[in-house]
Amino acid sequence: MSKVRTEAFDIMQNYYRTVHDPLIRCMFQFNGRLDADVLERAVNLSTAAVPQIACRFDSKSHGWAEMDFTAKDMLTIVPEEDGAAPEKLLLSTIGFEQEPQLKLFLIRGEQGDTLCAIISHLVADAAGFKQYLYLLAELYSFCAKDPDYNIAPKAGDRSLGQLLRGYSFREKKSIYTSKQASLHEEASMYPPLQGDKNRQFIVRCSLEKSEFEAVKSYGKSHNASVNDMLMTAFARALSRWTGSSHIEFPCPVDIRKYLKNREACGICNLTSNYLCSVDLLANDPFEKTLRRISGQMAAQKESCACLKGPAFLNILFHILPESAIQALLSKLFTIPVVSYTNMGILDEKHLAFGSVNASDVFLSTAVKYAPYFQVSVSTWKGNCSLCSSFHGTPKDEQQIRDFMGGMKQELLSLTD
Repeated sequence: MSKVRTEAFDIMQNYYRTVHDPLIRCMFQFNGRLDADVLERAVNLSTAAVPQIACRFDSKSHGWAEMDFTAKDMLTIVPEEDGAAPEKLLLSTIGFEQEPQLKLFLIRGEQGDTLCAIISHLVADAAGFKQYLYLLAELYSFCAKDPDYNIAPKAGDRSLGQLLRGYSFREKKSIYTSKQASLHEEASMYPPLQGDKNRQFIVRCSLEKSEFEAVKSYGKSHNASVNDMLMTAFARALSRWTGSSHIEFPCPVDIRKYLKNREACGICNLTSNYLCSVDLLANDPFEKTLRRISGQMAAQKESCACLKGPAFLNILFHILPESAIQALLSKLFTIPVVSYTNMGILDEKHLAFGSVNASDVFLSTAVKYAPYFQVSVSTWKGNCSLCSSFHGTPKDEQQIRDFMGGMKQELLSLTD
């Protein structure tokens, strides 16, 4: 049994399996029908660019074990008459040590197909997953146009070493000596969720294009980014839900923007964190909270401190065996209980599957277990989706739905 090269962030994401199944999900609603045979060919071709999806993760060697998996093992066609609920299939898990690291459900519908795509976070982060989806759509389009198309894409650089490649000694020194704030979560800010390991659900709340445009306009007039606006709404809604006046949570940042040669970057994990920490009084206006959070984010964006953790992880990866790194992660890294992640914009220009276009697409993350809670954000055609997936009771589901509604109301109240 051969092995595909393992990278530092692959091992780090495997550590997340101690609290949940680290997976990223995407749902497409199409206006027409995809050709299942063409999709299967596209998936098979895509494994050349990201061979990890056709592997299992070996817990003994802490690395990838190459298998004989093909698209037939990754793609399931669900007939229309089965009446399968797409949301239920979207919440499916992956057996990391037994199954391929990609799972696709093509659900035949009366008005058009639905595609649920699930990828192991050990393979890619949100940016990497979007990169894979763009590749899959491109390969599908090529295969649909040419029945004999068989040009396999090349794999890019997945290594963490590419992060500082091309940096000067002085720049590297600045990164290694930078000061990065540490996360200190208090139990008082944990949502009062009971949890139910046998029941899972996804809650989605949307801001329509006109609503989201108004939110962006308000942010721009206050020198704040869209993400600043969303984090402010998250912090304020969380404070009301928990009664905690101090809110602290990480904000993932795609560190590909720091690469000297981004074009060479492959489908992988390249994520670090900024830190949002804010104190709120009961009557604080939105603008006051926004100003504090926006100021924090601006300062951290000016710094290179978010590269320090990945840079040191890269050093450890080259001097220690994978098993030692896995053991060290619990001492060096804390998995946040409450978290927020903006997974960015899904580019419709790169998500056309031949002549079949999607009318709706959104991303979601891991199905959390109490007390862990996360909200993810993705944008499609100017519409913003807030999502949270959870193992919980009907009461938990309603609480999360109310929380999402509270976030949305925080934002819409600014535009009234």
